[in-house]
Amino acid sequence: MLHKSLAIIALSVFLYLCGTPFQEAAAANTETLPQGTRVYVVLGERVSSKRGESEVGQPLRCQVWRDVVVDGAVVVKAGSPVMASIATIRRSNIVGTGGNISIAAFETTAVDGQTVQLNGGYMKQGESRIGTSIILGAIAWPLIFIPGHAAECPEGMVFDASTGLNMNVKLPSSSIAPTIDLSGALSSFSAEVLLNNLQGEKKPEVFQIRVKGDGSPPQQLVIDSVNGRALTEPLPLEIKNMEPTSEAYTILAEIPIKALAKHFQKGINRFEVSYGEGDNRIATEVVLNIQM
Repeated sequence: MLHKSLAIIALSVFLYLCGTPFQEAAAANTETLPQGTRVYVVLGERVSSKRGESEVGQPLRCQVWRDVVVDGAVVVKAGSPVMASIATIRRSNIVGTGGNISIAAFETTAVDGQTVQLNGGYMKQGESRIGTSIILGAIAWPLIFIPGHAAECPEGMVFDASTGLNMNVKLPSSSIAPTIDLSGALSSFSAEVLLNNLQGEKKPEVFQIRVKGDGSPPQQLVIDSVNGRALTEPLPLEIKNMEPTSEAYTILAEIPIKALAKHFQKGINRFEVSYGEGDNRIATEVVLNIQM
């Protein structure tokens, strides 16, 4: 009996020691999805605040627009279904009051099948015609009943949500070696819109864009693609300030908001800042996280 007990103990210790590397390997094949990670969502159907169309609580067809990547590993795949619904609707009303509509995103699925809780969504405000209604109403009172415009969200509109609490996502075996993004090694060219500079302005007129790169600075910058569509006439950026060094440069450029916004769609938009032409074209994509 003693020998049997010792054999069981020895076997248990052996299995524990042998199992440790596998446990470490399993733990290493996970990635933490941090709370507040941004998830871009694309709307799969048209939504409107017009009477007789969309209703509060109506489930919506949505999916993840882009891979959610943490430390080079995909934790939520593009195309993953997103549970979302219409949170609120206000119909356009008399006296020119515009309608509004809001969409709430609730959850999606990680690569290991776990549910990822989401917070946030999108609100669209319809155009108000209160001023017109009141002015015309002063002339002929029945015209005060001119309604405002309905709020509409088209199919393909992109909005953002954020993840809930931290969660560990088990990566598939094909993701043990994380994806390596070499774009930064091949080109250091980058651009970002300085959104903080828009705060406090009642009616901002320009987007300020900070451009960085290595080597000699470009003498001209343009926006030649918006939401994946090439522009027939690229939009030039006005270079306001340039700080070159022997190895790198930083450029502050501006573009009128109206000139760029006329190419935008509802929701989140993206555009490419570039220089050069043909095979010598260098470009970087900017996601403008402003709900239009």
